[in-house]
Amino acid sequence: MKKYCLISIIFSTLYITGCDEDYNGIMREKVRNALGEDYNNYYFFSYPTDNFGIGTIHVLNKPNEPINTSNQYCATYSCLGLEKNRVLGKSTIDLDGFASTGLKGGVITFSENESKSLGLSFVLPQLFAALGLNGNFEKESVTRAKITLGQAYPRTLERRKFREFITRADIGADTFLREAFMEGRLAVVVSDVVIENMTVEIMVDSKLQSGLDAKLIEIPGGAFSDSQVGFKLSSSSQGTFVFEVKNPVILAKFTKKQPRGGELADENSWDDWIAIPTISESSE
Repeated sequence: MKKYCLISIIFSTLYITGCDEDYNGIMREKVRNALGEDYNNYYFFSYPTDNFGIGTIHVLNKPNEPINTSNQYCATYSCLGLEKNRVLGKSTIDLDGFASTGLKGGVITFSENESKSLGLSFVLPQLFAALGLNGNFEKESVTRAKITLGQAYPRTLERRKFREFITRADIGADTFLREAFMEGRLAVVVSDVVIENMTVEIMVDSKLQSGLDAKLIEIPGGAFSDSQVGFKLSSSSQGTFVFEVKNPVILAKFTKKQPRGGELADENSWDDWIAIPTISESSE
């Protein structure tokens, strides 16, 4: 029997299996408290990423097809024709004018129980995998975890600039995307939530400490990265370690699909586009 469920993307080809309403519920509440709006239609990443936000494009083969990795055509930077390293250093938030940014919200914090639950279930396994220490990671070895997210920004894809990009062959999208647009088959991330930075502080037992201490000797300056984002690892005291992401990363996204082919008027709002969930197919 097949089932469909809301999921959290870790990478464009990697998913956390199953449904975790607790995670999505906690994150929606935290973002609502920080920004003062509801984010019920947003999909929350379970792991920090500096890509796959606004401008990410899926090409649908059927009218009611859900978005997933199989129909994702490109992510933010490749979709919009931006050089990631240059933009990350200069205008990460506004993406060279493709993003309209709302007012800053507050810093997002979690209770001790929330931090430990989210950290152990979602963030820490991926951090240890990026360090090459996934074989060392055991939940019982982490005695305390504290997650702090920096100030949050809501962003919206600039409709007029995107219209110019998707319809003009000389400056924008390739032939395949322009044809898909004319056929009404595009689903686009039109809004997202970005956080300025992220810190994960953990206290571990002696077994896990030895592995992290060895990794700090191995990695110059504690800097490491995976295919998603760059981190810095440091030790603040005996058995206490801190993972830091200092560049802005994407926390949540909102995807909509075209209501019809070949039309994208100059209005700034995306209200006429149709909300579409991010789902994955799994088998029982």
